[in-house]
Amino acid sequence: MNNRIQYFWRFKWVFFFVLLVLSLEFLCRAHDNLMHQKLVRGHSADGTQTIFTASADPVLIYEYRKDAPGVNSEGYRDTEHSFAKPQGVFRIVVIGDSIAGGAGLSDGKSFPHVLEDLLQKNVIDRRIEVVILARIGYAMSQELRILKKEAGLYHPDLIIWSYCLNDPANPLYHFGNNDAAIYFSHPKSALMAYIARKLFYIRENIVGIGKNKEYHQFLHALYKDQVRAGVEEIGRWSSDHHVPVLFYVHPVFSKYLHDFSRYPYSNIHRDLKSFAERNRLLFLDGIDAFKQYRQEDVRCKSAPGAWFDPWHPNIRGHEIVAEQMASFIFRQQFLSKTSFQK
Repeated sequence: MNNRIQYFWRFKWVFFFVLLVLSLEFLCRAHDNLMHQKLVRGHSADGTQTIFTASADPVLIYEYRKDAPGVNSEGYRDTEHSFAKPQGVFRIVVIGDSIAGGAGLSDGKSFPHVLEDLLQKNVIDRRIEVVILARIGYAMSQELRILKKEAGLYHPDLIIWSYCLNDPANPLYHFGNNDAAIYFSHPKSALMAYIARKLFYIRENIVGIGKNKEYHQFLHALYKDQVRAGVEEIGRWSSDHHVPVLFYVHPVFSKYLHDFSRYPYSNIHRDLKSFAERNRLLFLDGIDAFKQYRQEDVRCKSAPGAWFDPWHPNIRGHEIVAEQMASFIFRQQFLSKTSFQK
């Protein structure tokens, strides 16, 4: 009799534990479903589907739908480009996130397009082609995947690495980038994914004790080694493929500053320059071109009361980036030219 009672209580506790786990799994899945609906509403004109789709590559997680307006057959917001490089073409591949992808701008206004036009107007003996391999919300880990798997297919003469100070973010756990990664991650267990996310935040808070909590400073303090390792990977790829890489750092805008005279992220830019030059990458600092402008004249402005966008330049800002890059490319003698005109 005692054994039967013991078995009964053991079974009872196991039953309640399994029921608890299943209930928590159900609640986590319900929460994920609400997040998915929010993403659809935020990224779709008709509220039925997003511009994104799941990627077959688990590192990329998501990519653009190839049937979305303005997206080419390789899943990028760009015109079509053949892998084979036509004779006489100087080809630049730009790797980056939503800045390089022209988020918030009409087609043809992002700095890669402006750069292509600027170079072509001033080059006398070559056709210029700029290929854009950039997607909204991509972090450095995803961009490295693009470099290794796709960039070389285009046989570039120059790679431009478009670096934003939110690039060290984790695509799944840092919401400063984009929620599309969460939407398309499809974990086998929503509960286990929730636990992993909470453990990530706990570890980050412990490691980050005493660190500057401002988002960009915090990211680069905690993940400095990962950023250094990422730049080293870019350097190895450049060396192995004999393709020069221009590492370009975009400035961050602040709602509290009118200009760039007291720019608070110069320490991060210095570190990035050190990493790039140590790995034989070309380096160009966007702050050098932006410092003569007022921030409100070169940044995308949100609607009153909406989220302040610290990352995206407006049309004039993209023109400044392209002009700075074009001047650098001519100074480095990648191309012969007539007299360069902005």
